[in-house]
This record gives sequence, C-alpha cells and structure tokens, in this order.
Amino acid sequence: MKKIICIMLILTFSNLVIARKYYTSDDYYKGKIDGSKYAEENYSGGGWVPPGFIGGFTLSLIGAGLALGASQKFSLGLTDQAKLDISQKEEDYQAGFEDGYKEKVKSKRLVPVIIGSLVGIVLAIGLFYGLEEAGDDEDDD
Repeated sequence: MKKIICIMLILTFSNLVIARKYYTSDDYYKGKIDGSKYAEENYSGGGWVPPGFIGGFTLSLIGAGLALGASQKFSLGLTDQAKLDISQKEEDYQAGFEDGYKEKVKSKRLVPVIIGSLVGIVLAIGLFYGLEEAGDDEDDD
C-alpha cells in the first residue's frame, strides 16, 4: 500500500514539474492568446448541430448530454495549416497555441450542440403529441 501511495505522489509531483515549464513562460501565454484568436477566426463549430439534433431527437436529455460530451472530447487537434504556421515557433509557444485553440474550439461547439439538441427535443415532443392527438381523433369516430 505504501508503494502505491509513493508512486502516486511521484507521478503527481512529476506532472506538476512538467506542467510548470509551460505555464510560467511568456511564450506559452502569447501562444495561448494567438491560438484562441486563430480558432475564433477559423472555426465555426456549426458541424455540431446535427449530432446535437440526433441526440436530442432520439434520446432526449440523455442524447443531448451525450452529444454535448462528444463535442467537448472528439477531434480537438490543430488543423494542418495551424501546425504549419507555428512549426517555427518555440516549444512553449506551440504548447500555448494548442491549448488556446482547444479551449476556444470547445467553447464554440457548445452553442451549436445545445441548439441542435433543443430543436431535436422539441420536434420529438411535438411528434409524440401529434401522434397521440391523431390516435385520439380516430377513437372518436
């Protein structure tokens, strides 16, 4: 048990030391700002409306949550053009650029997923009640 705790402490400490290298650098912060600006100008996030719609329509709030989670996790990497643009910069700058880009992409994906999910949920509810009303009309005949 003591060995496991020691290993966990060593791994935690080593991660903090490695992370500190980037987070205290001016180049890192400059890269983070530039990465965020790059994503703001070059990424729309609109491709996440259909997954939000499908999730909301098929599984309601659970599907919306799954679509939202997927939008925050999948394919956040830099574009080939962005990689080429920063390839000659310092390592700290590149790490900051990638972090800033990923943060902005995540935030820009939220609204399209939520809109798609809401439309899907409303449409599913409308169809459900529409079909229920149609069934009630047939019973009255």
